[in-house]
Amino acid sequence: MRPLLFPGDEQFWYVAQLALGHTAYGGADIGEVATAAARISVGDYCSWDEQWAATARRTEAEARGQLAVGHQVSARDGLLRAATYFRTAEFFTRDRDPDPCGRPAALAGLGILVAAAAATAGLQAVLGMPGTLLAIIAIVVFGDPTAGQSIATALLASPSNVIGRCLPPSAGLTAARSIICLGGVNLTGPLTVLAVYAAAGTLVVPVAAAWRQHRPAGPTAAGQPT
Repeated sequence: MRPLLFPGDEQFWYVAQLALGHTAYGGADIGEVATAAARISVGDYCSWDEQWAATARRTEAEARGQLAVGHQVSARDGLLRAATYFRTAEFFTRDRDPDPCGRPAALAGLGILVAAAAATAGLQAVLGMPGTLLAIIAIVVFGDPTAGQSIATALLASPSNVIGRCLPPSAGLTAARSIICLGGVNLTGPLTVLAVYAAAGTLVVPVAAAWRQHRPAGPTAAGQPT
């Protein structure tokens, strides 16, 4: 089949076909795909990231505008297309220079690890082993599926789409995507979430230890030596 887009680049044409395939169920629009492709320089991965991400942000903004006036179906359709374009934008990030892409991803992963570890330590300091179990349920069992890895967080059912943003996995993944694909746009929210978990857990551990050390002893049972 003769390439309709990117005739000089088989890689770009292949991924563009993946995006076009989503039009069958409303996950992409032919006009939006063609417009984004026309602005991309063949073989330029930075151009690929920038133009697909710009298309995704524009589509998302329009969809949220529809949602604000109560047009839920139009908003749903727009957010679905935006999710496709965001995923298309980051398709080649693993093949590029590991410095601009690998380092932010590694730092985001480290942020998730620090925040989750601190939160777990804090819960364990207060509740003991039940605290560890609570952390596993919140961060792993619930946090991973709502992080937006396979399904964009905005497309998750309520209240999962809201709660997921408040957990370290989603915050770290959002931060990595922002740095890699969007030039660091809207980093304040996810970084704040990670910082709050790390700081809260770090502070709770010594406070809980001090409280246990200085709390008054319980009443002594009758007949037992004091």
